[in-house]
Amino acid sequence: MMDNFLGMYEEPADSTKQQERHYYLLSELQNLVKDLPSSFQQRLSYTMLSDLALALIDGTVFEIAHGLLDIQHLTEKNLYNQRQKLHGEHREPADSTKQQERHYYLLSELQNLVKDLPSSFQQRLSYTMLSDLALALIDGTVFEIAHGLLDIQHLTEKNLYNQRQKLHGEHRGLKQELVRKHKEALQSCKTHNLSVLRAAQQRELEALELRVKDEQRMMDEKIVLELDQKVVDQQNTLEKAGVPGFYITTNPQVAWIQLALCAY
Repeated sequence: MMDNFLGMYEEPADSTKQQERHYYLLSELQNLVKDLPSSFQQRLSYTMLSDLALALIDGTVFEIAHGLLDIQHLTEKNLYNQRQKLHGEHREPADSTKQQERHYYLLSELQNLVKDLPSSFQQRLSYTMLSDLALALIDGTVFEIAHGLLDIQHLTEKNLYNQRQKLHGEHRGLKQELVRKHKEALQSCKTHNLSVLRAAQQRELEALELRVKDEQRMMDEKIVLELDQKVVDQQNTLEKAGVPGFYITTNPQVAWIQLALCAY
């Protein structure tokens, strides 16, 4: 079904095309749900499926999903390689001398990276940890995982930005509609009722401004929470892939060190 969705990536030229894409995606999701057990179907309401279809329209969510699948496969590959190496069956690279040279090179690069960090951070990165990390980096799989995580982060940021822009557009539309409604009411209002009408309109405008402010605040809070969760997901993925020095933490110093290592 994912392949069917991919044909819907093109940017809609107008709201009619966007609505058509929404209906198409919603229909595909409904067909998918029909094949699920009834206990699962009960959890997937029409509103949820409609919201999901809206989120899928621009294709960014598909890219994120594909990126996550790629990372899962790379993580499985890295864990398999580690297991093979543990059992002495890992045959790459064929020449152990080249592997050792690669290890020394990566270790040297990591040591140079650490030299640029504050001394308090350097103390957390022992020679053993850097050596283990260099070993984990040898076959390049960890680099692919890290790049994949960064790609997903950028796609997530793009998706959140689009959501924020969409909310701003909705708010702009509400304000324009209210201004139009107020203008029409003023044009048809009797002179002696103008003061009452203007007071009522001012209250309406203030209520809308308050609603807009609250919804923008909630959106910004949601964005911060999602980005924080993305950091946790990255830490968790790299830990599961067996990368030394990576684990779930909210300690800002450790998180900063992990970020520096990812930048490498």
